[in-house]
Amino acid sequence: MRVTGKNPYFHRRRREHSSLLRVLRVSNESRSSRDEWAVKMTSWKLIQKAKATLEKERGTVRKTWAGKISVCLVYPNTYYVGMSNLGFQTVYQCFNAEDDVVCERAFLPDPEDFREYQDSQTPLFSLESQKPLVDFDLIAFSLSFENDYLNVLTLLDLARIPLESRQRGAKTPL
Repeated sequence: MRVTGKNPYFHRRRREHSSLLRVLRVSNESRSSRDEWAVKMTSWKLIQKAKATLEKERGTVRKTWAGKISVCLVYPNTYYVGMSNLGFQTVYQCFNAEDDVVCERAFLPDPEDFREYQDSQTPLFSLESQKPLVDFDLIAFSLSFENDYLNVLTLLDLARIPLESRQRGAKTPL
């Protein structure tokens, strides 16, 4: 089968694609537009995987965000490596033991999920509420191994947080 320029299906799909690209253009002028963009561009597959992971867990702490300091504790390696780290679990429990703090977790995505984050342009989100990291008041990293240092940069990039401090605003949670 030969596709020619006169194919109506081809032209309709091309128009749909170009109009979709116009809709997806993002303005970096304000945080509110970034937040709206993050809500629109969240992968359903990644959300469902996070929820499935939480269903298998015991000891997950769920708190409301109302009037509390929100902290995202990030482990710069995969979920299974991070959750096998007792220091990470201890810090998570200590944060959540405070009444005025809500602490959630985020991890380096698995290789197959990493591709999904990039393809769908989904910003890195927390495991518990699936909120983007830019919505948190504070981002804390738990670093155990020198090899994970470079993963911090990857995580910041996935979270859409500028790597250089001069590019971050006052409301950036880092």
